[in-house]
Formats: sequence, structure tokens, C-alpha cells
Amino acid sequence: MFHTKKQSFIITSISILAILLTAILRFKYGSEKAASWDQVDFSLGVMEYDLLSMQPHFPGYPYFILGGMFFSLITDQAPLALSYFNSTLLLSSVIPTYMLARKLLSRDMALLLTALVQTSSYVNVMGIQPMSEGAAIGILTWYVWVLYEAIQRDKTFFRVTAMFLFSVLLGIRVSYVLFGTGLLYMWWMTFKKLGKSGALVIIGELVIAVCFQLIWLIGLAANVGGWGTLFEIGFGFSKGHFIEWGGTSLSNEASLWKRIFLLVFNNILWTGFFSQDGILVVLFTIAFMIRLKCREQPRLLKFMLVFIVSYFFWALFAQNIDKPRHILPIVVLGLFYIGARLLRRNTKSSYLLIIVFILAQSVMGAMFMKKQHDEEPAVYQLAKDLTNKYENSIVYTWEETRVLGYLNVPFEHKRIMTYDKFLEDLSYKKDKTVLLTDKVRDGFIQQGANPNHFKKITSYKSTKLFDPIYSQITLYKWEGSER
Repeated sequence: MFHTKKQSFIITSISILAILLTAILRFKYGSEKAASWDQVDFSLGVMEYDLLSMQPHFPGYPYFILGGMFFSLITDQAPLALSYFNSTLLLSSVIPTYMLARKLLSRDMALLLTALVQTSSYVNVMGIQPMSEGAAIGILTWYVWVLYEAIQRDKTFFRVTAMFLFSVLLGIRVSYVLFGTGLLYMWWMTFKKLGKSGALVIIGELVIAVCFQLIWLIGLAANVGGWGTLFEIGFGFSKGHFIEWGGTSLSNEASLWKRIFLLVFNNILWTGFFSQDGILVVLFTIAFMIRLKCREQPRLLKFMLVFIVSYFFWALFAQNIDKPRHILPIVVLGLFYIGARLLRRNTKSSYLLIIVFILAQSVMGAMFMKKQHDEEPAVYQLAKDLTNKYENSIVYTWEETRVLGYLNVPFEHKRIMTYDKFLEDLSYKKDKTVLLTDKVRDGFIQQGANPNHFKKITSYKSTKLFDPIYSQITLYKWEGSER
């Protein structure tokens, strides 16, 4: 490399310090709140695993909940236990990230690239929430490294380990199933190399891969009382996710071009890479003003790019476009890809830019993690306000009711989706103050309700980056005559 030993020492020190500080802050600001439907499902699952009671919802996330149960030995707060598990796996991913980077860069530059990935502010904000994304990203990184080793070195240990890690990945977050294409590619390479004799190897390994998946699937079947019930739950959930409420291309009314725009500019760039902050936008723009040409396009970077592009289309068509957290794999793999190409240019401007980006991400990540830890989510504000002011009331909600139930609020609350059912329910609530959240009110107006029958009371706000759907909740009072 062109830089001196002193410069190498400085780069190494900055990288190690950034990684360590980020890891410490993840544990310090671990989430103690379950502020969404999914977070409540996971937290309840740690307390008592029951798939039929949506503790958690299908597909059960057994390895994620098991990790939370392990960390519940050191904390009695289920959300915090899940956050600790996420932080541990994210920290462990330093090893495979560095091992992958070393295939492309010198030791100090590989450490710098590892720090770039580890300090991603959006990944860290999402990673400390009691959601499965943090743990999944940690395992995904291990899987990508082991899979690449399996393809390159063709060793049984790496091949079997890749299959095992893929089963763990799906047992944490089944929506990462697309990364199974890596195993298909590994088997295709085996067939090309060995021909018909390779078919026997592939069949044997396929049986092993299925057995690894059956470990957690059998556990789920036992929990619900049998395979029939599990298939019934799975079919119902899959139908809802892809066709009804899941925000996929089939269940969302947005056009294809609008989905592409939201995915690329809002989810991946503005939220995923920039954490909705202008400073990172400027730095990222500078990075692209520098030509990302390197001596050659190594096989590893092509490998990464295939995963990035493949997952992009998976996120576009099969994931909820309203929730940017679904693009975390693109952020992690994308940072690695872009960072590696910059550093392989072997210029001072490249590694200085990476260092500045790491520092900016670290500072912003620390600020965001602290803010998320200290801030009361909008739904928590709603719960506290209604407890203090509207004890003799009923509030009609959508997903907020799951959190209100978790908080064991003293007032009545009910999830309701249709205006006709609401009017029918009103006849039983004549002695109650009837309140509604904005999601319910907007849905009722679309179904024919008179907008003048809703009086705005107040609004509750929290940071949109942490929860794009329920970061603002407006409370209305029903003043219609149908009682």
C-alpha cells in the first residue's frame, strides 16, 4: 500500500475504536419498549412462546425468540433481552465481514471497511429494536462468508455450515429466504464440475439442508399441536401478507413506478444509507463523484452484487414498501460493495472519505440510538394521556391496540376495521366517551363516514425514522348521532 506505517496505525485505531464504541452504545441504549404490533408479538413470545396466540406471529421466529429467552436470564424486560441478542449477533458479524474484506484489501483497509459496515446508523437504530432484523443481519453476514468459502474452496465443512446457517437465518427471519439462491448456485457449480456424479452429492446435501430446516419446523408443529394446524396458520398468514395487508405488490394499490421510487429513494437511499440526514447525503454524493473503478471487478464483489440486485426485486414485489427496515440487507451488502470499490482505488481521497463517513455514521448512530432509547413512542404517549384523562372511554384503533394491551392500560380499547361494525358497536357504548385514532377515522371516511362527525382532540409524535407507520397518532372524538 502507498501509506506509511503511521498512517496504517491511525487507520487501524480509528476502525477499532469506531467498532467498539458502536458495540458499547448498542448495549447501553438497548430498547426497553415494545412500540409496535410485531415488537409486542416478539416480546410476549419471550415470556411465553405460543404461536396460536401470536406470541409471536407466524412463522414463529424460533431461533430469534430462543436468543431472547437466553438473554432474559440477565434482564426481566423481554424487549431488552431481544435487543441484547441482536446486538450480540451484530457484534459477532465483525469476524465474517473482516474475513470477506481481507479477500480484497490489506489488513488495515479491511478493518476500515468492517468499521464502515458496523457503524451504519440506520442498521444500528433498527438493530437495537426488539425485532428480528438485527439478529438476521448478523447471521446473514456469517452465511455470506461461509457460503463464499464453500463455493471457492469446495470443502465439506463450509458447505454443511452454509446449509446450517441458512436454516438458522430462516428460523430468525424467514423473509430472507431469497438468499437460498446462494445454495442453489453452489450446487450448480458442483454439477458443472462433477457432472452426473455431482448429482448424488447435491441430493445428499439437499437432504441435509432440509433436515436443518426441519429442526425448527418440527418445533413449531409441536407448539401448535401438529402439522395440519401449522400449515393452516401458515397459509392464512401468507395469504394475508401477500394479498391483503402485507404491503406487497399484490396487496398495495401503489403503481409499480411508485413502488420503485419509494424503494430506491425513500427506503434505500434516504432512510437506509442516509438515515434521513443531509450530512450523509453530501458524503455519499461525493463518493459517487469519485469514479468507483478499481483494477478489476473481483469475483467476491460480483457475488455481492448478485445478492443486492436479487434482494432488491424481492423487496420490490414481496415486502412491505411502507417499512424501510426490510431493505437492511441491501444497506449492509451495499456499504460493503461501495466501500470495497472505493478502497481498492488505493488513493488517499478514497480512504479519507471512508473515514469521514465512518465518523459521521458513528456520531449520528449514537445520537439516534440515544434518542430512540429516551423518547416515548407516540403510542406510549397515547396510552399515558388516555389513562390520565379518559378513564371512562373506549378508543378504537388499528395496530395500536396490540401495544395498549401489552401496556395493560386501564381504559377500554378495541381494534376495528369497518364502519358498519363500528356503528353497531356504538349501541353498546352509550355511557362511554368514544375516541378513534387517525388510521380508523381515515378508513371510516373512505367507507362513507361523514368527516364532520370526528372532532380532533390532540396528536402524539415521535421520530419517524424509528417507526414510519405510527410515529404520529392523531386522536379524534366521535360526535356523530348514531349511538
